[in-house]
Amino acid sequence: MNLSRIIRGAQYRISIRQPKLMGGLLRELPLRSAKHIYTETQNLEGMIPNTVYQTWVSDLLGRSHVKELEKFRAITEDFSFYFFDEVEMDRYMRDFYGHQPIYEVYRNSHFGPLKTDIWRYCLLFERGGVYYDINKMVNGRISDLMKPSDAAVLSFERNISPFPCSPRVGSHLQYPDKLVSNWELIFKKGHSLLELVINGIVEKYPAYRGKRFRNVKRAILQLSGPHHLTETLYKFIDIHGGGMFTQAGIAFNGRGIGDVKGSFVRYASKLSYSMVSNSVVVD
Repeated sequence: MNLSRIIRGAQYRISIRQPKLMGGLLRELPLRSAKHIYTETQNLEGMIPNTVYQTWVSDLLGRSHVKELEKFRAITEDFSFYFFDEVEMDRYMRDFYGHQPIYEVYRNSHFGPLKTDIWRYCLLFERGGVYYDINKMVNGRISDLMKPSDAAVLSFERNISPFPCSPRVGSHLQYPDKLVSNWELIFKKGHSLLELVINGIVEKYPAYRGKRFRNVKRAILQLSGPHHLTETLYKFIDIHGGGMFTQAGIAFNGRGIGDVKGSFVRYASKLSYSMVSNSVVVD
């Protein structure tokens, strides 16, 4: 490992643990509103709505983070952008899923990333569109990632999947040994993969309820994150084959931006769940 990588790694760890300190030193504070970025545009024809959804505790972000989102918004003017804070996310889940089993899992979740995983699957199943983690984006236009005939577009992480993939399933995948990414999801309304993902979380819930996990992040990855999505995709392909989604390589064919400049400052509002250990993730 070279020295520059060691230095970047150390800086990242300090930034996550001490976001206010690093934000101040790097002149990223005070936090500022990104609300002006989230505007509507004309609906376009296609299986997948030209809408982008994002969420965080609030719309207050660091200086560089807001600037990068402004640039991304400027080259994606053909999409409507919608932002949900914690209160709006809770309200959506109550209003649209309040009488469904997944709402109990959502309501009893202790950590924002678990709630956000559930919300993104439910929202895209109910409405369709594109979801991005608030600290991620792609280099270029979203419309270049999808065709009007696409029902879903999936990409892969560089991380190895911990689940065995049968040759039958693997023959349908570009990277059968990699995890499927859930930081950007592109789906038509009512896609059956999302339904299977949501139902899978409900099925796993009893095994996680009230249980204390030493590694909180790993538990959430397995219950609702990329591990769960990958495992569910294998099941989906086993049932339906590989014809109901389009694949976009690793990190959307190298166009994915995994950590937007200055995005660590958002943890000044709420510390990362990776800082928590030995905790219950859901009641």
